[in-house]
Amino acid sequence: MKLFLAFTLIPAIEIYLLIKIGQEIGGLETFGLILLTGIVGAQLARSQGFALLQKVQKEAQQGFPSNTTLAEGLLILIGGVLLITPGVITDAIGLLFIFPLSRKLLAPRVLRGLEARANVHYAGGFHMGGGFPGNGFPANGPTSPDPESPDDKGPSSRFKHPIQ
Repeated sequence: MKLFLAFTLIPAIEIYLLIKIGQEIGGLETFGLILLTGIVGAQLARSQGFALLQKVQKEAQQGFPSNTTLAEGLLILIGGVLLITPGVITDAIGLLFIFPLSRKLLAPRVLRGLEARANVHYAGGFHMGGGFPGNGFPANGPTSPDPESPDDKGPSSRFKHPIQ
């Protein structure tokens, strides 16, 4: 159902609205409006994207970028695509995603939605060294067998083909 809305209903409404706008202001003016919003949207997404990239780099130097900052980056990306796409509804949503104030209000909600959708529940975040809570490896990564152990006969003894 969501795919139907995304690829059929929304474009149909967009076409309807663009036809209505064209009837009011003229076809050439409507075409110019579509081009203008695409150009302005691309520039706005670019400038906001670079500003956020600097923020991510600054946060990375201090440890790890916050999830909210990364969610804002996702909103800028989606907003830029929506602004480049011709349409009134997509432009309005794209602007909402790109403007800093609305983006900061939306980012935590997007993050909660992504976490709920992915069913991500972890305590303490990611652990360096390859470990992740619940994956069976310790926080400092998987351990390898002791090369001095008499049970270790080299890699071929541990990884036998099931048919052999």
